[in-house]
Amino acid sequence: MEANLFSNTRIEAYVRVNFCGSQAITSVVCVRGRARLAPEFNEELWLPVTEPTETRRISVGLWNYSSHTRDRPIAHLYFDLDDIERSSKYISGSFLGGGLLEQNNYMGPRPRWYNLYGAPIRIQGKRGALQNRYGNEASTYRGRLLLSMELLARPPNEQRHKSMAHRRPFHFKPNTRLTSASAKYHLRALVVMGSEIPQFRSPAIGNCTKMRLVISIGNHTLTYAWEPNKRGVVMWNMLLTLKAIKLPVLVEEIPDVCLYLVRGPPKILTVCFSRIAAARLLREQFRAGPCWELLKPEPSRASQLGGAALKTNPGAVLLKLGFGLSEDALDPDFSWPEEELLRKAKDRVPFCLRVFIYQAKELPASDQTSLLDPYVKVRFCGKKEKTRVHAMTTAPLFYETLEFHEMLPLDVRFGPDIVVQVWDRDVFSSNTPRALLRFPLTKCHVLASEGSKIPSPSWENLTSIGAEPISSQILMSAALIRKRDLSERLGRSECIIPQMRQAWVEITCVGVRQLKAHRLRAPQEPCVRIDVPAPNDRGNCFRTQPSSVPSGRNANFLERKVMAIDMPENPLYAPNLDLRVYDARVGISAGLHKRLLGASSIDLSSKLPWNSEAFVAPQTELFSGSDVWQQEKERNEESHLRTQSELLGSGLSQWTIKYPGDAGLQFRERLDSNHEDDYDEFECDVEHLELERHSPDALSSMPGDSGTGAFDPMILSGLPMIHEDVIFREKQIQFAEKFPLDEDITPFPEMINASSTSTEYSTLLGSQASYKLSELPISFPSQWAAAEYIEGREWWTKQGGRELENHLKTKPFETYKLFRGKFHPNASKSTLRCVGVFKGILRVLETNPSCEKEPFFPLQILSSAIYTVRLYIIRGSNLQPVNGNSADPYLRVKLGTDIQDSRSSHCTRTLKPEFYETFEFRTVIPGPSLLKVQVRDWNRFYPVHEIIGQTEIDLEDRWFHYGWQKLDRLKPIEIRSLHKDTSPIIQGQLHLWLEIRPEAEAHREPPVELHGPKKQKFELRIVCWKSRDVPFDMGDYFAEFWIGDSRKQKTDVHWRCRNGQASWNWRIKIPIELPLDSPEKGRLMLQLWDQDVIKWNEVIGDTQVDLYRWFLKAYHEQRVVNVFKEVKDAISRQQMKAAKKETYGRNIDSNEEGTEINETEVRTSPDTLEVGGSA
Repeated sequence: MEANLFSNTRIEAYVRVNFCGSQAITSVVCVRGRARLAPEFNEELWLPVTEPTETRRISVGLWNYSSHTRDRPIAHLYFDLDDIERSSKYISGSFLGGGLLEQNNYMGPRPRWYNLYGAPIRIQGKRGALQNRYGNEASTYRGRLLLSMELLARPPNEQRHKSMAHRRPFHFKPNTRLTSASAKYHLRALVVMGSEIPQFRSPAIGNCTKMRLVISIGNHTLTYAWEPNKRGVVMWNMLLTLKAIKLPVLVEEIPDVCLYLVRGPPKILTVCFSRIAAARLLREQFRAGPCWELLKPEPSRASQLGGAALKTNPGAVLLKLGFGLSEDALDPDFSWPEEELLRKAKDRVPFCLRVFIYQAKELPASDQTSLLDPYVKVRFCGKKEKTRVHAMTTAPLFYETLEFHEMLPLDVRFGPDIVVQVWDRDVFSSNTPRALLRFPLTKCHVLASEGSKIPSPSWENLTSIGAEPISSQILMSAALIRKRDLSERLGRSECIIPQMRQAWVEITCVGVRQLKAHRLRAPQEPCVRIDVPAPNDRGNCFRTQPSSVPSGRNANFLERKVMAIDMPENPLYAPNLDLRVYDARVGISAGLHKRLLGASSIDLSSKLPWNSEAFVAPQTELFSGSDVWQQEKERNEESHLRTQSELLGSGLSQWTIKYPGDAGLQFRERLDSNHEDDYDEFECDVEHLELERHSPDALSSMPGDSGTGAFDPMILSGLPMIHEDVIFREKQIQFAEKFPLDEDITPFPEMINASSTSTEYSTLLGSQASYKLSELPISFPSQWAAAEYIEGREWWTKQGGRELENHLKTKPFETYKLFRGKFHPNASKSTLRCVGVFKGILRVLETNPSCEKEPFFPLQILSSAIYTVRLYIIRGSNLQPVNGNSADPYLRVKLGTDIQDSRSSHCTRTLKPEFYETFEFRTVIPGPSLLKVQVRDWNRFYPVHEIIGQTEIDLEDRWFHYGWQKLDRLKPIEIRSLHKDTSPIIQGQLHLWLEIRPEAEAHREPPVELHGPKKQKFELRIVCWKSRDVPFDMGDYFAEFWIGDSRKQKTDVHWRCRNGQASWNWRIKIPIELPLDSPEKGRLMLQLWDQDVIKWNEVIGDTQVDLYRWFLKAYHEQRVVNVFKEVKDAISRQQMKAAKKETYGRNIDSNEEGTEINETEVRTSPDTLEVGGSA
């Protein structure tokens, strides 16, 4: 290993490797000296790896050993396990070779140099810990490490029994695989100037310390002269070259080019740095033009220690870099004429720079009110100009022009950047910068004269002061005007306010929802203020009346306001609408002070009707309450005509055809005198419908079900595939891949015989024919019990739909989030949060909306009324456990201040809970509209039950939506995803449906009763006879059985059995409760073990038998089901059928088959399920 200046005198170095909890350390090597310390380890580090692993990251750290203090890290490297070369070859000795190690050649992966980066020299402890741990954020080159890594699937014999990390010596003769090739390179650097350079006070009164720049690559450096810092501008104009420096040939092994900004005497410190990848410079070679390199503050030297403040702008350096091979540098095409370059940088002429500031939007909030008092400050060549201040807004309109008169180079590439900063004015403290933009001089238009047309502006992205990306933008442009001399006066710039046109803004305020408390006080009487800004303060504002109906947190305003205002002709200049919510509380300060509860800014560019590219019409789907019964009548007639032919073809009754939406539910308004005749018919039809539903043919043809009594749209097939069918399908696929082009080969006979199901049945029954289970005349139910309440509600899920919002597509109201708090680029330090929402409709019109015949939004239909909300939750699926691998979920539903839960009936140890819960609320609409449904994990010993996930439903967006009212009275089932604030991953799904009904109608119609299939206790009986073909000469065998979560049961031990032929004749009884939660719990697990008296027992093999379908059969038929006997009888019937068909050449009537089934002797007992024969 080669190291660079680890300390002044010596280093006691060692390498530590960590992976997945294992740690390996090399020996400590002590090297003395003052520079280029190079300790050599020559050791192998072995770490055990068990796949799949819990982590993928491998940490390689270089440490400095200390006998009396804690060891100190120097630098770290990180690798991904997937990037490590894998080897499956068997190696007898070391993984690098065997035999006489010192005479063998190295045959492992080629070693390579890895560059190390850490904190500056003599910076240790907490100040340098972050840089020493994470090299990507480090500033100083600390050397390089030569290593190789390999993942061995077959380690040497002597290493297999070592399950702990350890080290071994490395002895190999040096060869070409152990050395890294090198080449000679040239590095050229023309440093022109620095801008926004931090200023440090000098001992001399009124002066600033001088600054210099240091450029290094590896151990080679270029040092520039000390230059004065004049108002943040430092001029160097120097060209230096590093010639014929020796560096690796491989690009990934070449160290980065580092820039260091050093403050001058008497205290010489590195205050800023920047790292440039060598690969980038090699691609450009020596053709790259001058560019600005942004600097970063040195993290280990804060402002208290003489460095630059970490939260300030550290400035940038303008330089031209060239890096490449020495032979390329000598090429005339890559030569740098030093005099010409310096002349371009030094020769300057007078210019007038005009910066046009139009507006900004989405500025980061600086106050706890989520607003700020912004103004723009522009810095250029050490001078600054600023705009006027705008109060309490995040989207100010400036429309100001700032001018600078400076001497600039004719080649603007050598000119400084325009630094645009957005500041927040504070009355009682110092102003703070909030956003930054470096506008390059090359983007400025050069105007022929001061009367030339102003360049068009563009939206530029702003960053935070620390150069982190944010969502803020500023609309601006800049132009350069050539002057005869610097003292020449130019005329005043023309006004940059765009051409305006008259427009009308219509604002319909419905209300505010879910307002949060402010300083522990709940909102009492909120009101809304809406400002529509315009240039030169020609905007307008609108205030609603304070309201506390139905509550302060969910207040309704129901007001409509139309304002005439000037809007820009070009949508590029469209302003933002400022929306603020205040609390006009009653008290001592009433009328004098109003608390700001939240604020929002709405972009109007997409609401301008003359914006042909981005205009979005108001997506209102308002439901008119006066037309409800007429719409329902028309809907029923259309549904009747549309579905009559389909339902007749499916065999449903006439009652179902007349009322397709009811599907088994009785509504009282339909059982009136007009339908007395139909009611008698209904009783008969229901009886026939139930018989049809429970018939074997109907059950086999019904859609897929999870077996819990309610349709699961996520299951595509009628039944889960049993293990034998899976193997059969895999064999078919393998055969098709093996013979893809041979059409004469028929794979079915061989594949059927290879199927585990067919082979087992053929062996047990002594028959030559083989059958799949699906080919036998055995009927299996598709679900545990029929769920009448599901019928008519599954159409949405059958189409693959999930949340019902995807079907409705639009919303009747526009919703805008209200925010409060202070923004910070670091999310953990930001207090900006959503404190509520505003509901309404906003339109920008070219004509006065007061002249419309009918209002776009009729407020009279929003009269408050009491409604009953019923939420039916069937089940949850794919829940993510909070702790461990299971959960005890229950439901918690909240609407406004009303909270209901099912804690007393929580499910236990499942991630697929069957809830069958109904929640009923009384609420006012419009009013509290957000229905929150949470799934929590019940904990007996902890009072706070953690949230697994939650989903939210807006009741107003549904009730006032035309698409919701157009649905049948039987609302469809939807599958809603569960989310959690702390994770972007979906936490599971809920299967539910929602009903909203007027209170009077809800009294007439009771809620639907949700219930699952009845629990019944059964017993699984297994007879274990014997084993054969076990590949051991002698052993002590026993078998274990269990199903689902049941307790394992085992046979006795057959001692000293030969040739794998053990005999037990053992009966095993496993109590089970049906129905099962999932098909996976219906698999019988079987293991064969070898008993050992002295040490641990060894498992010989295992298998599983899928009994889920047989459990369904036993549950429905309420009798003993002998699996093998059922299969034997079915095969016999199948063979007889085939024989008769061959003899008489005709098909067997289904009645004959039914007669044969009845002749089979079956024992009936409702509490027993038997597998195998009797003992």
